[in-house]
Amino acid sequence: FSTWQLLSGLWMTDGWVCPVAQSKSLGTNSWEVGYCSVSERLVRDIAELLHRFGIVARIGRKRMTYDGKPYLAWTIKVRERAMVLEFFRRIHLVGPKGARVSQALAELE
Repeated sequence: FSTWQLLSGLWMTDGWVCPVAQSKSLGTNSWEVGYCSVSERLVRDIAELLHRFGIVARIGRKRMTYDGKPYLAWTIKVRERAMVLEFFRRIHLVGPKGARVSQALAELE
């Protein structure tokens, strides 16, 4: 069982892969990978795992509601092109998220 298998499982559940609006600082073909959890510890541990592979993730918080109840969620976002590419080259996602990774790789490489 590898670190990337663990990260793939986490991203298949509570992660996302999406294009972002065009930005001068990010480039014309920009993509974001992110993850969200109510567990600050989990988010920080994931960020540390990514950092071991040279991928720097930005950690943030956001207020959300679920069933009408407010709670605080923690997020990880990676947007820097080289780091997003490294993530896409290593991660194995299936279904719609896997298709988005393939699309992103085709655009970014």
